[in-house]
Amino acid sequence: MLEVLFQLSQLDEALPNSIVMNFNGAEENVLQASHGFITQHPWAKDIRAFINLEAAGAGGRELVFQTGPENPWLISTYEKSAVYPYGNVFGQEIFQTGIIPSDTDFRIYRDFGKIPGIDIAYISNGYVYHTKWDNPDFIPAGSIQRAGENLFATVKNIAASPYLAHPGDYRHGNMVFFDILGAYMVLYPQRVAMILNVLVLVAVLLGFARKVADKSTEGYHGSLFFKKLLAVTGIIVLSWTVAIIVNALLALFLSVTGHAMSWFTNSYLIGGLYEAPALFSAIAVHHLAKELCFKSESDPWKLESIHFDATMMLWSALLAVLTYHGICSSYVPLTWVIFPLICRDRVVAFLQFAFKEKGQRFFYLYIASLSFPFLITSYLLVGIYQMFVPVMGRVGTEVNPDLVISMVGIISLVIKTNFVSSL
Repeated sequence: MLEVLFQLSQLDEALPNSIVMNFNGAEENVLQASHGFITQHPWAKDIRAFINLEAAGAGGRELVFQTGPENPWLISTYEKSAVYPYGNVFGQEIFQTGIIPSDTDFRIYRDFGKIPGIDIAYISNGYVYHTKWDNPDFIPAGSIQRAGENLFATVKNIAASPYLAHPGDYRHGNMVFFDILGAYMVLYPQRVAMILNVLVLVAVLLGFARKVADKSTEGYHGSLFFKKLLAVTGIIVLSWTVAIIVNALLALFLSVTGHAMSWFTNSYLIGGLYEAPALFSAIAVHHLAKELCFKSESDPWKLESIHFDATMMLWSALLAVLTYHGICSSYVPLTWVIFPLICRDRVVAFLQFAFKEKGQRFFYLYIASLSFPFLITSYLLVGIYQMFVPVMGRVGTEVNPDLVISMVGIISLVIKTNFVSSL
């Protein structure tokens, strides 16, 4: 903050709006300092927007995890200003549910000051957070430089924004926002997301209707299509249920045998401890279901097609629920629906891949259609593990950390493998 203040003082031209730098403590005791400032300080009534800097770790990239309420111009200004953007609306929606045992001054400024803002926090190396090792020695110099470049540009542009005069006039709903590998930030209004989601869901329903009525399309048709679709959907859900049970039992076993949180210092062990057993359990269910329910089916591509349709229906159902409740993180299921849908219903048809002649070309094209959803979801999951694994060390006895991480492992596995299970 001091360096940003110094750089601002060196500008050739004065900014059209003043900037207040509030250095305060008394955060851990119910956020008293920020509350005292925003409710009692004579300058508070003139503040139109704020940037709150937080830390749940030491160094790394600073994450935009809350913005608003509404006032989409704030995140738009950040997107245009930040040299290295890093933010996700998923973090905002998860944090505001209260499941993360933490709070920030953002809530005080928002609720008591009635002003919009941006909440930015370090989340890397959360192991040292609130310990005797929580000191500047663990903060890499590069992360300070990175944060300084992002903050200086963002503060300068917000202070020069014409929206500051009457920010209440620009409360146009929330924004969907997420970055792609820290290189580019995607953002669009929630109302646009609602329209896009509904259009995609309609396209899915029309695709199902076409498969029922048009016998020239691949797979099953008529009433048999619905019977097989429901059967395969049930099998997929059963495979998830078995994987959840296996992981829950494994988590409890590790806890009672003195091996609780064996993944804490080496989070990559989560893959072997929880994701691998869940994967094997799901594969076993699918293999058993094939032997019992589809042994008479001689055409493997019919099975592949109906598995794809069942997976599409489940993702579409999730997309519909999130859209109905106005959840901005619905962009995740949207990508998992729209890219495979375009590939199967349009690209394959355009390239005239015959249903009976599917082979390597189809396989590579299909995998390519999953690459972008897989990329942004895996990128999001890395951030989730980076945040949640250290948090599990300070949740106390209220929850079983192994159960939480085992369920995160299930979610991670389901997302990453769901569409390839049909192959």
